[in-house]
This record gives sequence, structure tokens and C-alpha cells, in this order.
Amino acid sequence: MKKAPTQQNNEQQESLGQRLQNTRIARGLTLENIAEETKISGSNLRAMEADNHQALPAKVFTRSFYVQYATLLDLDPDEIVTQFLKENNHLSEELGISMNQRVEETDSMTKPKGVFLASRIGLAILLLITLASGICWQRSINPAIYLSEKLRSFEMIKDSDTTISSSSS
Repeated sequence: MKKAPTQQNNEQQESLGQRLQNTRIARGLTLENIAEETKISGSNLRAMEADNHQALPAKVFTRSFYVQYATLLDLDPDEIVTQFLKENNHLSEELGISMNQRVEETDSMTKPKGVFLASRIGLAILLLITLASGICWQRSINPAIYLSEKLRSFEMIKDSDTTISSSSS
């Protein structure tokens, strides 16, 4: 069934929200009926019909809302989602946000920050401590006693140096 050119032009000029609202009214449905059937909140449905994309949740949820709404109204969900994406991209351009900028922002959120480097350093230190503990355990060395003996021998050398230097003066 081919539409008349004036009707096609009308639909192309009609915003997505207007199209959904006009179709809903033509089918004799209320927002409450749509909300009950789709489980989409009334505030989200009103935002969709008012083309208020900022009031809607994340794009993945909003796309799902448009698919459910279009399916209930016997509209082509793919066509509705495409129109939503076009209008949403146009909105981003009006706000001065390019798609590349959005991708860059998303990428920066997924990339690890400096914590990753600190984690690697901490893990390396922990590995060294574990390795040293294993060696000490295997050779029956008590690090506290070993260090204590070394410090005492160092102090004895220091004391003997002071004794030698005082006796030579």
C-alpha cells in the first residue's frame, strides 16, 4: 500500500513523539493503557511523546521503550528506533556534542586509571615478600634473628672502631 505524497511529507515532518502520540490517539489508547501494557512509566511515555530525550533514561533503555511502544501501536520498531537515533543525534549536535566526543568519553570511562599501575606495584611487592618468606621457611632462617645478629655484629665493629680511635689518640 503506497501512501500519498502529502501524507508521506507530513510523516517526515512529524517528530517521533508527535507520530507516536497521533498513532496512539488514532487507535483510541490512553497513556495509562500504554503504561499498563508496556510497563513503561507514564513520565517516560510523556517524555517520549514530548520529544524530551533528556528526561529519558540511558539510550539502551530508551531504545527498548521505543521498540515496545512501536510494537504495541503496530508500527515498525526498526523505523521508530532509526528515527529516534536520528533525532537524538540531531539533539547532540545542537548541544555541541559530537558522536566522536561521546565515544571518547565512553572509552575513557572503560580504561583503567592510575590505580592499575599502583595495583601492579603492590602485587610485585607482595610477590617479593611471599618469595622471601618461602626461602626463609625452606632454609629455616628466622629473619628477625638473622637481622638482629647482623645488627649486633655491625655495632661490635663500630664499637671496636671507636675503641681503636680513642686508644690511638
